Amino acid sequence: MSLREKTLHLFHVEQAGNSLQEYARILLDYNTKVNLVSRSTSEEFNERHLFPCMASALVDEVWKEDGIVYDVGTGGGLPGIPLAIIRPDLSVHLVESRIKKVAFLLKAKNHLSLKNVFIEHQRVEEIEAIRPASTIVARFFGDIPKLVSLTSGLRDNNTELLVFKGNNEELPDRVDVYRLSQRIALLDDKILAHYVQ
Repeated sequence: MSLREKTLHLFHVEQAGNSLQEYARILLDYNTKVNLVSRSTSEEFNERHLFPCMASALVDEVWKEDGIVYDVGTGGGLPGIPLAIIRPDLSVHLVESRIKKVAFLLKAKNHLSLKNVFIEHQRVEEIEAIRPASTIVARFFGDIPKLVSLTSGLRDNNTELLVFKGNNEELPDRVDVYRLSQRIALLDDKILAHYVQ
């Protein structure tokens, strides 16, 4: 089964699909009041935002079992909330500094009863993690070297970095202590850049 087929099966057939569909519904409803993602129909939202995030959660080799994940600049909870739904073994920290978006994240966490989601209402560079992240993920964060610099308080020597990018975007082979391990094709011309130390 292809990654797209696995994603669609999960969304339409498996139990987690109900929570993912409900997440999409409440996000799109809230998005009419607060700009969480670009304005779109539910089908466009699923194809452009939700399904690529779901697909990333299905790439088992990049997620450490029982890991601690920090989703930096999560906005409306992408990819962190779909990841938390699909992978309940992970502790997912949603990092967002804007209060209007944090209000939505709290609503979604409570509405979906996500006990493995933690909301971090602060700027990423201000966070000093009690336990370092196993993985830091960022969706379309512009500058990877800046991301590495801003997340120094979350990392140790084993922390990996996952960055969503467009398929045609240039990726540095090395950033500080990180090296590009793999480019994973997702859906809708998006890739997941996997950096390891």
